[in-house]
Amino acid sequence: MKTLRQAVLVLLLVFGAAELAAWLFSLVNEDRFLQADIAAFVPSQERIDLERAVFHPELGWKRRFPTRLGQRPQAVLPDRILLATYGDSFTYCDEVLGFETWQTHLAGLLGGGVLNFGNGAYGPDQAYLRFLEDQPAAGAPVAVLSLIGENIARVVNVYRRFYLPQEGNALTKPRFRLEQGALVLEPNPTPTQASRQRLREVEFLRDIGQRDYWFLRRTRQAAAFPYSSIFFNINQLQEVLNNVQWMRVWDEPGPRTLLLTLLDAFARDARAMGAQPVIGILPMELDMLHMVQRGAPPAYVETIAAHCRAAGIPCFDAVSALGATCKDAAAVRDLYLTTHCSPLGNERLALAWYEFLRTTVPERFGHLPAGEAALRSSALAGQTQAVLPRLRGVEPLRPRETASPGTASPGATLANATALAAWFVTLGDGEAAPPEPLQFAAAWLQEGRQAAAELVKSLLLAPALQARSDMTDARFIALAARTLWGAPPPAAEAARLEALLADRVATRADVVYSLLWDARFRDHCAAYGVRAY
Repeated sequence: MKTLRQAVLVLLLVFGAAELAAWLFSLVNEDRFLQADIAAFVPSQERIDLERAVFHPELGWKRRFPTRLGQRPQAVLPDRILLATYGDSFTYCDEVLGFETWQTHLAGLLGGGVLNFGNGAYGPDQAYLRFLEDQPAAGAPVAVLSLIGENIARVVNVYRRFYLPQEGNALTKPRFRLEQGALVLEPNPTPTQASRQRLREVEFLRDIGQRDYWFLRRTRQAAAFPYSSIFFNINQLQEVLNNVQWMRVWDEPGPRTLLLTLLDAFARDARAMGAQPVIGILPMELDMLHMVQRGAPPAYVETIAAHCRAAGIPCFDAVSALGATCKDAAAVRDLYLTTHCSPLGNERLALAWYEFLRTTVPERFGHLPAGEAALRSSALAGQTQAVLPRLRGVEPLRPRETASPGTASPGATLANATALAAWFVTLGDGEAAPPEPLQFAAAWLQEGRQAAAELVKSLLLAPALQARSDMTDARFIALAARTLWGAPPPAAEAARLEALLADRVATRADVVYSLLWDARFRDHCAAYGVRAY
């Protein structure tokens, strides 16, 4: 009897230790656990309202610019359009200014316009649909659909929160499915602003979840007693231990075939419009590190490239092209900011694109010199050299009706990027010499080539600023409002935004976008004679 009691005690101790370990494990990894309660995917009303400005009935969401074709603004857009590029944030070139994108550099090398129709968080399905919408008006002789390896996760996703709950986006999207090898479009399930309110209904989420890979594939187990049961749930352990979830999707024939079929459809429709289709595999930092460490790109890169070769579609493997220029991990890191390519990375990518186009589809461009020669003689390089000598001592622009010397405020510096950059470096605590790239931006802003929204967004979200230990949410909100509106935010509005950040309903990027779309930002720009968007 005593032995039995001892055995029971040992089992209880083992179970208790396992429960404690599992509880600690779930606590540390709580952001990666699957949701058992569908109500956890219900967005707040504040989140739905926050994203009204980017909503699009067919595509789900779309950045809107007051340019001729709705593309991302560029400093100089030649009359002759050569390329149109479609894709996600790596095509849009998040984290850099308009004149730093690979499209702008490539335009200078080619001597013609390169349109940027990239949009953050797009899947290749949305990029393909935007191509169908915008390519007829663009009329570019070469159409590029760019993607990254992670994008396979997006072509089987309908509601972004099912795929990335931690992002919090309350947006749905269209997707395609395959029926006997043919693409069938399933439209955006929330095609109106009013219908987006249904995302707050659990039954509606369950309904759209039946078409979402990420909703269906997961065993929806929450972290709850008995915690040790997670060790017996294979899907759960994979989800928690392997944070790069999308890599596993490449091993599944269904999503892989769907993505490759989308590339075929893009190529077919581009040719029907008289354009040369090109697929671009853009490099994530982890792709480049794979190249440096193993001497070859990840397997999914070759999967895409091999399919394109078999289908006769020109395919630019930028992972291999850029990876060959990096000798170690430090060289790779120089090409990236937080997630996306740095200004240097965009320059290198443009040169690699140029070499690919020059040698693969020369009939579309005529004779083009080799890359280094083109770089020396490019129109963009000429414009840059013409602007740089005028950067020293740029005078601040004043409000037209209140011009007076010595009165530049944090708000006034919106129209003077040189002073703005200095203020950002010190947060108004002193003087500092602004970096040359921002001096360059100042001249472009004052000449009307650079939109204030793009410039100031990049400054506010710059990693160096975000990394400051004193950059609290409250200080960031005050800084953003003073910069974008020329005045501190009303107390109630500041409190609302701070609460959204504290509850992880919104990110700092969301705060910046909401302030940018406010009429006070447009009014502030108008007061200084600066183009807002």
